[in-house]
Amino acid sequence: MGCGPSETVAATHPTVSPPIINGQSKQASDESLKNDLNQRRTSTTSHTSKRIRINSAASIHSTTKRVTSASSKTTTTDLKSSTVGKQSRTPSLTLYDDANYDLVIIWVDPHIIDSEKTYVNSLTKFRRITDAVFTFNEFDQCIHFLDHIYEKTAFLIVSDSIVEQFLPLVIGKPHLDFIYILNQTKRKIELVNAWKKKVKGLFDDIEEIFKAITADSNHIDSWIPMSILPKNDIKKNENEANELNSSFMYMCLLTEILLKMQYDYKVRNTLSEFCRGRYLDNEEELNLINEFEQNHKSQSAVYWYTRDCFLYKTMNFALRTQDMEIIMKMGFFIRDLHEQLATMYKKQVDQQKVLVFRGQGILLNEFDKIRKNIGGLISFNVFLSTSTNIEISLNFAKGAENDPKLVPVLFRMHIDPTKSSVPFADVTKCSSFSYEKETLFSMHTIFRIVDVRRNEGQYWNIILSLTSDTDPELMKLTDHLRQEIGGGSHLQQLGNLMLKMGKFDRAKYMFTTERNITNEGTWFEQIRFNHQLGYIFRENGEFVKALSYYEKALDIQKANLPKNHSSLAPIYNNIASVCYSIGDFSRALSFYKTALDIELKSLPSDHRNLSNTYNNLGSVHCSIGDYSIALQFFTKTLGIRQKTLPDNHPDMASIYNNIGSVYNSLGEYTKALAHYQKAIDIQEKTLLSTHIDLATSYSNIGITYNAMGDHEKALESHKKALEIRTKSLLSHHPDIALSYNNIGSVEIDMGHYTTALWYLEKALEVRDNCDAGYHVGFANVYDNIGRVYQSMDDKLKAQSNFQTALEIRKHSLDENHPDIANSYNNLGAIYNLMEEKQKAIEYCEKALVIQKQSLSENHPSLANTYNNIGLIYHSMKDNTKALTFCQQALALQLKSLPEGHPSIATTYNNIGLIHNSMKDYPTALSMYEKVLSIQQNAMPVKEQSLGITYYNIGSTY
Repeated sequence: MGCGPSETVAATHPTVSPPIINGQSKQASDESLKNDLNQRRTSTTSHTSKRIRINSAASIHSTTKRVTSASSKTTTTDLKSSTVGKQSRTPSLTLYDDANYDLVIIWVDPHIIDSEKTYVNSLTKFRRITDAVFTFNEFDQCIHFLDHIYEKTAFLIVSDSIVEQFLPLVIGKPHLDFIYILNQTKRKIELVNAWKKKVKGLFDDIEEIFKAITADSNHIDSWIPMSILPKNDIKKNENEANELNSSFMYMCLLTEILLKMQYDYKVRNTLSEFCRGRYLDNEEELNLINEFEQNHKSQSAVYWYTRDCFLYKTMNFALRTQDMEIIMKMGFFIRDLHEQLATMYKKQVDQQKVLVFRGQGILLNEFDKIRKNIGGLISFNVFLSTSTNIEISLNFAKGAENDPKLVPVLFRMHIDPTKSSVPFADVTKCSSFSYEKETLFSMHTIFRIVDVRRNEGQYWNIILSLTSDTDPELMKLTDHLRQEIGGGSHLQQLGNLMLKMGKFDRAKYMFTTERNITNEGTWFEQIRFNHQLGYIFRENGEFVKALSYYEKALDIQKANLPKNHSSLAPIYNNIASVCYSIGDFSRALSFYKTALDIELKSLPSDHRNLSNTYNNLGSVHCSIGDYSIALQFFTKTLGIRQKTLPDNHPDMASIYNNIGSVYNSLGEYTKALAHYQKAIDIQEKTLLSTHIDLATSYSNIGITYNAMGDHEKALESHKKALEIRTKSLLSHHPDIALSYNNIGSVEIDMGHYTTALWYLEKALEVRDNCDAGYHVGFANVYDNIGRVYQSMDDKLKAQSNFQTALEIRKHSLDENHPDIANSYNNLGAIYNLMEEKQKAIEYCEKALVIQKQSLSENHPSLANTYNNIGLIYHSMKDNTKALTFCQQALALQLKSLPEGHPSIATTYNNIGLIHNSMKDYPTALSMYEKVLSIQQNAMPVKEQSLGITYYNIGSTY
């Protein structure tokens, strides 16, 4: 049981000289911490028999339950918090599932030679279509890759030498749209009927495949990012019905920064050089790039944008995929285009209302959202091209008719020039295609969805009206986030925004670009840079690197700021977060207290930074089992945040999650769920769908449902969490192991032991590459593996895993921590099965002593221990004592668990066993019938458990 803290990125709050800890300077303590971290890392990679992991910024939840033997189940409750300057928890993207790319091109050929010129040139061409191009020599690597891409369109190039063996293995992959067979030997290949829908043909050379993929990907290039109000967010209140989703908010902030940036004369050359690299073998495009470099002026932006050339394609790709490197290179052109439209808009604003059209194909899920949300708002997050000529627009719509993934639509947009919140203009006179009668809108134009209706032909009409309406609550949050990311250079602001969006790699790109431009900069800038990089590496699970950057920041602060400066607190908060992440709770607590002492002397009592440190102290106390103290700190945090933040700020979700984790650890599951739901309600409206904080909430909800006996809902929530983490984190990040462990725990409770063991072994595999392997969270995995082996009657392996879990916990936790009790319980149960009765009782009594000291009097874990002790006495033929303990368990469960909870059935069953041994058959039968009633109403019904109960009833008769 327990909770976990978070960490900070506080680049704008430098800190200074260390106080004394345990007779040595903080500096010495920091060096000790770094050495300790390196030692822990070494131990996790060199000793496979002692696999240990961290549940990063998370809590641990353990309970014990059994029918005829006792063991614990251990899952992990995530606890997220924030400290000074925290920018929402933010992930780095894995290479193979970068959420930027709509299209992934995969090339499988066992004979690929990386250095071959033809191969290198082919990759260059394919990367003009998408940067997500991957090659594989082996089947299993490619299959694994396909299994781990989400919400993408995948095109597959396959060598003729492996077609017959490979295609049956991948043809059913849902994200695989088209297959192109490279048949350079021109041999005859028989295509199975099941393949024909996806196989686009046999091609003699790679150039033919490039042309085919270029044509097949045109519909993807036409996709435009839209923000649409989901139906479950529409409220009866008219203002709330105007709400837009979070992507609109973040893209607006991004655009604001880009439009304010100052660009020097070199930027056009930089963009030109970049584009030349993408079009090396295309003479026509290279000529256009040269022309642009020599002739472009700010007032010619519309002309260049409307030309069918590299510029339009590259910019729309960058905006659609949020590729920050390309967006930065094109920032000057985005500004030029926006400003030219603004100038033209001022001249045209007095014109009459007009009807414009846009034809295109849109994804099925996007179309479904629009159709279900008539009356809501929609925003287009790119420059939007429309036409007053309906026939031209219809041609674009009809181009999507043959694509099963797309719905051909014709947007009919009613435009009142006085109602727009962004500039737009009729650009016919300066367009390179004047016959198209184009009206061009700048980014983030907002429309009201008026109607959606089917045309007699093959397309749908979507009726929109231009509006300046917005969601007041969203705008309030946007203003607050604007203040949080503001200050510093525009590159700094972009980096901070990327952190808010949960885009770590892009944030790192911004900060390092700024660093290269300033060439180290002032001491203050150096502090900020080291803080930022430390935070990014911390979130990536690279704790050694994180600590290195934090220490650099501290050294600079000590050299330049006075002692006891208020900016000292953030760096200690950050170092404390690393301590927590490696399981060193005592040192984490020490650093957090140091930060608090500084802030109490220098900040007002309701300062937001102070609330963050309270929050982190609460997290550590929760992790070491001090739940009442943790709740006090969290309550202080909540009070300050309610005064200083908007109700829908992500940090409000964070504190609700933390409070929920305390209630979960105390066994008050209804209260826990209520707080988790508050958190997720905020997060779903204000965070991107792949933000790691959403995974935290789903994980917490899953753990609570499992504790309440609703395994199906638990599994659903845990799999949502795993999907987000797999998308958004590095493959060796500890939080991925956390999800594997939680799913494994649920699978054990459902009796799926083989599946459970697979997930648990996956958790240990993650640990092998994890920076913070020596953490108490890995005890959960070993406990669960022990449960599996116990269920399989492999007592020695079960005992070994339970013992490993105990050793890990003793290393990191106080001797009276409830998790130590769980380990004692598990060992007591397995020693009972091994017929070592005295040892079994000793361990369970140790567990009971700890639980009575550290848990609430009605906590379900106490019932588990009473059950375990009762069953040990039952096996020793002391039925009087056995019945006393099991009845204590039942009384407690009836107070603390919902009616029909599986743990109550477990206790009824145990009491029935005891009465049966005492030859009190009527009472035994009564108990078994209660068990049967609960099992028959359980979802899903467990046939094995029912069989045992029917057997018990039959044997009683």
